[in-house]
Amino acid sequence: MQTPKEIFLEMLKPDGKPERMLKQYEALAICLPDPLGSFVNEGRCPGATIKDKWGVTIAWEMGEPGPVPVHTPELTVLKDITKWREYVSAPDIASVTEGWEETEKRGRAAAGENKIYAAFMATGLFEQLHFLMGFEDTLTAFYEHKTELHELIDYITDYKLLYAKMLIDNMK
Repeated sequence: MQTPKEIFLEMLKPDGKPERMLKQYEALAICLPDPLGSFVNEGRCPGATIKDKWGVTIAWEMGEPGPVPVHTPELTVLKDITKWREYVSAPDIASVTEGWEETEKRGRAAAGENKIYAAFMATGLFEQLHFLMGFEDTLTAFYEHKTELHELIDYITDYKLLYAKMLIDNMK
């Protein structure tokens, strides 16, 4: 009988032979929190409304499954996609240097031999766009301001790649 880790690794092989399909995150021991997640999502919890490191106002109502951005004319970070460089500044994650050893130790213990030790990076590219400027403006920008939107996507991608590199390098 294959462990969830063995099944996952078999599924990655072109000619792999997993004995069954996995249930969503079954093979992963996701190590939460980690130093980057704690830094970027500081104060984000049920019942709180905060301004995150991107400047986005985030509300997480009690009883709701997760946080959502709040968009009003005063609170929306990116009011004009053509001037995104004036409004958008990625969090300084390079400054996060503490807590990695404890996180790795805790994560490896949780994974044991049967699971894969993993990290989690919340908010994908599209989510970060609509967090910054609202859903409707994000969709409109895909049509009306392709060049500027793709520049912003590149900027967020560079941030995400640094984030991933830091997770890999520090959590090993």
